[in-house]
Parts: sequence; structure tokens; C-alpha cells
Amino acid sequence: MTLRRKNIQLLLSINNNPLTVKELSVQFNNSERNIRYMMENLDYYMEKILDKKIEKENKKYFALLNDMEVNSFLENVYKKFYIFDSSEREEYIMLLFLFVEDITLSDIEKKVKTTRATLKKDMEVVADELKKSELFFYRSKNRIYLGGNEKKLRHLKMKKIRQYFFLQNNKIQSKVKEQVLYYLDKSFVLEQINEEKIELIQEKVNRIQNEFQCSFNQEFNEILCFYLAVTLERIRKEEYIMRKDNYQILVCTEEYEIVKNALKDLIPDYLNYEFAHLTEYFISGKNNLDSYEFRENIELFTGSLLDYLSNKFHVDVRYDMYLQNMIVSYLIPAIYRLKNNFNIGSVENTSEFFYAIKEFCKNENYLFEKLTDVEIAYIAELVERRISVEKNKIISLKEMIGVIEKSCEVKDRDCLIDSIMKEYKDIIKNDL
Repeated sequence: MTLRRKNIQLLLSINNNPLTVKELSVQFNNSERNIRYMMENLDYYMEKILDKKIEKENKKYFALLNDMEVNSFLENVYKKFYIFDSSEREEYIMLLFLFVEDITLSDIEKKVKTTRATLKKDMEVVADELKKSELFFYRSKNRIYLGGNEKKLRHLKMKKIRQYFFLQNNKIQSKVKEQVLYYLDKSFVLEQINEEKIELIQEKVNRIQNEFQCSFNQEFNEILCFYLAVTLERIRKEEYIMRKDNYQILVCTEEYEIVKNALKDLIPDYLNYEFAHLTEYFISGKNNLDSYEFRENIELFTGSLLDYLSNKFHVDVRYDMYLQNMIVSYLIPAIYRLKNNFNIGSVENTSEFFYAIKEFCKNENYLFEKLTDVEIAYIAELVERRISVEKNKIISLKEMIGVIEKSCEVKDRDCLIDSIMKEYKDIIKNDL
């Protein structure tokens, strides 16, 4: 016999909390018969490991275990008797590639107690999930590694740390009760970051907060501390952020100098793009710009804008994730600048995209601040670069007319040609 996640969750549900089989059946969305079987299985291992059994009184089942007994039970179960389900294996695989250096498939097989064939299927699922963060698996010297967008990689690592840990009194604490699976394995997620530096990192965050003359909320403070810890780990491995499209804008802010001065004894002075990227994070916290509502509005603005431009210029960029991310990442500090009347210069060049976006911005209601010509010009440049690639894929008018003439009866061919050229003149080659 073995134990699975629901067995452990069942134990935690009835520990010092009497419940009937019917109540447990509703809670776990399982038949009463399955609940009884799960409790028999659990009872067997409780007696085997702790020499204790599940109690029953007035048709209610409960366990009487203190925290030390629960911890001892979980430790023994995870070492000897636990079986991962598919979702747990997939999550575990992702964590191993994110937080363990030079992990091998053989190592993973042993840890999750699975076959190579099952592992490969799990990794395909994980690979699809990683694509959402512009990350991917690649092979080098008979090993598989995780690569892709460095900024997204760091952000994902920070999110995973926060999923299983939290900060309390400058110490990293495990969310063991909420995340049962990783009770035994919690340490490997933190092995790459220097836990001893968390207190120093918190001091730096506090210094920046004071010099910004603001107060970060508790959640964002934790985000900053864990993200800084991940950043320092990546820099130690010589994995750097080497470009940032809004770099020139960020380095002109007083916040950039504050962040750089505060962190210069942790991050080499020449890594200016690293300081710029972190400045953007701190700016978000200063103005509560990392809130869900704020980001959602920017994403809605971006999606609506790309939909408008796609229709206007007959090039579909609605699902261009790269372009969407570029615009969103630019708009976060842009809104901050607008809120604080920060001037970054004048507009020199304009284009048809500039005027189209300016027209769109007149009636949009998503952003908290109206964009000026400077912001519009920058976004127009981003869009133009991407759209120009698609517009260069010209269409043969001869081929289009051939398709139309084969498909339907055309009464006035010249009129049809004139109509098509008027509508699609920028993307059709007139080769008649």
C-alpha cells in the first residue's frame, strides 16, 4: 500500500477536527466508500509509524496528533510510502529544473519514483507550461537545462519561492501546512539563494523605500526581497540582463540613482541594465503599480490597441506576445512618470503609426493617465518594428485575382482590381 496527496490532506482535515464520512465525502468530492478506504489506509500507516490510530465518536472520525507527531509522520511517509500524482510530478519537475543545478533525468526518476517514459510525457506538459514564460528545455553535453527569457526566468523563480515560502522577521519560513507535498523537500528550492543575505537584502529594500519617501506594502516587500535574492543568484552564475528597451528612460530617473547607490555593494557597478530592471520593480512598488487592477488595465489597453492597429493596417498582431510584453513593460514606468510630471524629452519623428495610436488614445478608458506624444511615439516605434516585418510579406495581385475569378463570377474586373488596390495597396504587389 501507498499514500497519496488526498490521504495526507484527509489526515490534516480530521486532526483535532472530528468529521463524519459524509462531510469528508463532500469536502474531498469522493464517494463515502472511497473515504472509508482512504481512512483505512491512513489508519494502517499511522499505527505503523506513530503507533496511533484514527479515533471515532458519534459517527465522527478524528486524529489526535500534535505538531511534532504530524511532522514525524509526514517525514516518514515522504521518505518511504508516498506516490506522486501527475500534477505533483509536473510541478516537482519544474521546481527541480528551476532550482537544482545539473539535474539529470535519472535523478528525477528516483525522486518521483517513475519510469523514463512517464517522465518524458510529464516533461512535455511542463515544456508547454514554460512556454507561457518564454522558457524552454535544451540539451547540452547530454544534459537537459532550462533556458529562455532571463527576466521571465527570474520572475518565475521568485513566484515559486513565494508559493512555498514567506518572510517573517527577516527569516524565510515554509508554508508547510498549506503545501503538504514539499514539506520534506523545501530546502532544495532555497539552496541556490543565500538565505543569510535575506536580512541584508531587507535592509537595502528599507533604505530604498525610505529614500523613495514611500511605504511598500507587505506583499510587495516580500516580492522585492525574494526577487533580489534570485537576481543575486543569477548574477553569481554570470547570467545577466544585457538589454532593456526603456533603459534610457529609467536611467534618467532619480530612482535609478537611489537603487544603484543602495545596491552597489551587492551588484557590480558596471551592470547598469540590472540596476535599471530593478529600478522598474521598485518604481512599481512606490506607486502601487504592481497591483492586479493596474496591470490588468495596461494589458486590456495593449490588447485593445493591437486589435485596433491590426484592423487599420491589415496585419494581425493581436497575438504577438513579444510585442504585448514590450508595451506592457514600457507602460509601467511610463504611467509613473506621467503621475509625477517627469519629462523625458521631445518627439522628433512621427509616423502613420504614431497618429493612429494617438487617435486611439483619445477615446481609451483603460489607463490611469493619458499618454503624451513622447509615450505614443515610443510605442509607435515598437509597433512599427513588428508590423513592418509582416507588411513585407507582400501578396501577388495576379494570384489573388486568379483565386477570385475561379471562385465567383466577376462582372467588372477593372472595378474589382481598383477596389482591392485601394483597400490593400500597402501589402499587394501589382504584377498584372
